[in-house]
Amino acid sequence: MGQTARTTKLLLDLSARDQGGANAGKRSHLEATAKMLDAARQFYLDFFLAHPEKPMERVEVLSKKTGEVRERLLSADKLLTWAEFHTVATTEHPDPLPQWNFSQAFPDFPHRYRRSVILASSRLPFIACKARRSKPARSWKASVILTWSRLRSI
Repeated sequence: MGQTARTTKLLLDLSARDQGGANAGKRSHLEATAKMLDAARQFYLDFFLAHPEKPMERVEVLSKKTGEVRERLLSADKLLTWAEFHTVATTEHPDPLPQWNFSQAFPDFPHRYRRSVILASSRLPFIACKARRSKPARSWKASVILTWSRLRSI
């Protein structure tokens, strides 16, 4: 696995502790980072809620042990690749969906964080889609919002 070319730098406030100390500046940078990550998570949560069928998509997989063909849900890696294809501008696909252009909404967002946000956000609609089978639509959407607010508080 390769290494990223970017480094996250946090500036430290080295003033006296009684004036906020070394952690005051660090705290403000961390809060700014948390806000940016929350916004990115919300972007991908909205994206997956707009495409609720994708986390429930079933694919055929060949078992290495038995040689049987079985059906299973789309893997997290495939879901990540699909989401990036539709939301991130690259040389292979320079035109992501206009309303879901993450590259435009979050320029210079490190890919390591973007991929983490996609994976975290892709699991919530999966939970919601499973819940939707037995609950009315209003209820499962409320549970996703409740789950999302709980995750944000962690």
